[in-house]
Amino acid sequence: MVILHQELKECAGFMQRIITFLFEEDSRIDLTFLKSYMPYGFKKPRFFEKQALHQSFVIRNWKEEYLDRQETEAVLHYATVKSVSSVEVFQYVKGIIIGKQPSLIAFYNDHYMLDVNSDEVVIIAKNKEDIHALRKFLQKG
Repeated sequence: MVILHQELKECAGFMQRIITFLFEEDSRIDLTFLKSYMPYGFKKPRFFEKQALHQSFVIRNWKEEYLDRQETEAVLHYATVKSVSSVEVFQYVKGIIIGKQPSLIAFYNDHYMLDVNSDEVVIIAKNKEDIHALRKFLQKG
């Protein structure tokens, strides 16, 4: 499911309702982002974190992972933060919608993944039942 920012700018409360639907109060929300990558042969990595994420999220529990990807000839550096709140997710997404630079970040729980870039919000469901529930929710508006 893809929603353009233009649609969300006209109704800010709609994005908050979507996030509340996706990330119910009892679900654990995690986020993962691409922090940097370093092509083979380079001495310094290229960083992707556009915002200081610690300003948007209370970072309690995180893990960093380096992946040596031979097919892309680069070392990728990912960071995962566990147990963020839906309020924090909304504040981050709202900032992106109004024009802040996005990081390469995904929010997810056991049912959905939410990705926000500079033009759109992308929601991916884990199974058919979750897709149907999301469509039903969006039809109600």
